[in-house]
Amino acid sequence: MNLKHATRRSEQGFSLVELMVVIVILGILGTTVTVAFFPQIFKASRQKAIDTMLTLDQAIKMYSTDNQGRKPDTIEQLIEPNEISEKPYLDSTTIPLDPWGGEFQYQPPTSPFADDYDIVCYGADGVPGGDGQGLDLRLSEIKNPDLQRH
Repeated sequence: MNLKHATRRSEQGFSLVELMVVIVILGILGTTVTVAFFPQIFKASRQKAIDTMLTLDQAIKMYSTDNQGRKPDTIEQLIEPNEISEKPYLDSTTIPLDPWGGEFQYQPPTSPFADDYDIVCYGADGVPGGDGQGLDLRLSEIKNPDLQRH
């Protein structure tokens, strides 16, 4: 009878303590993965914004080359076909959005032939200023890291 009783007990499943241990281990693993994973998502979003800003900069340079050094007045001019190349300067019918769904802000040059234009991305919060994930990105600072605000 003891042998039958022992066999039945082993077929009944996991004890509450065993289940709790497994749940705690899964919680610890989940927390560890989350802590390591989410900063990487932010870094990837930030890098995508930088890459898009550099693409917009290249399009502005191509526009300038085709227009005797003149820079666009608006960023929308980059998606309009040009008389010379008959193609837009971006491979898109719309201006790309930043990774957080916001619009890049184009600050045209002070004169049509100056190189002091800038492109700004307001970060995850979508408003000027901020820090951390809301930190603004500026093309001028990306191209010249010595200008970065501290």
